[in-house]
Amino acid sequence: RLCHGPPRCRNVTFVRCDRWVPGWREVDPREAAVEACRRHLAAYGPTRRDELEHWLSQTLPDDVFAELAAELEEVEVEGHRSLALAGTTFPDAAPGGVRLLGHYDVYVIGCTPRDRLIPLQRERIFQRGAGPNPALLVDGAVAGTWARKRRGRRTEIRVEPFRKLTATQRRELAAEAA
Repeated sequence: RLCHGPPRCRNVTFVRCDRWVPGWREVDPREAAVEACRRHLAAYGPTRRDELEHWLSQTLPDDVFAELAAELEEVEVEGHRSLALAGTTFPDAAPGGVRLLGHYDVYVIGCTPRDRLIPLQRERIFQRGAGPNPALLVDGAVAGTWARKRRGRRTEIRVEPFRKLTATQRRELAAEAA
């Protein structure tokens, strides 16, 4: 019933959807919960029920989960059993390369399980409940943090990897920073 409205300086605002969104219609809360789960699975899956509930910040009623479960299949990813929308295909190759992800990147926010995505120093990504901070991604996993600072016309990027990078990874990082 509420959605983010236009910002007021640094303040977040909310607006009533029925007054702000043309064509707004009420949706059955049960249908909405199932659809939100479908969309999460399509964007961030596979996932487990507890991870989905963590993302939603609420427990899914058993009847809602049962309806959703009819559309899911159990899959194994790197030795972990999870749920995916039936028919979802996954790449054969493992993720590779170096990337710089910005503040609040959806990959870091939505990816589960987080202990596999951020195997080292998770507190540096989610400092004092804030974040996620900008992350250095190496071969699909968070491997450091980074920051940028404007100096006149230049932008300096400072990267703090959690472990030593290989020569190839340093070259890829330089290309990504450029």
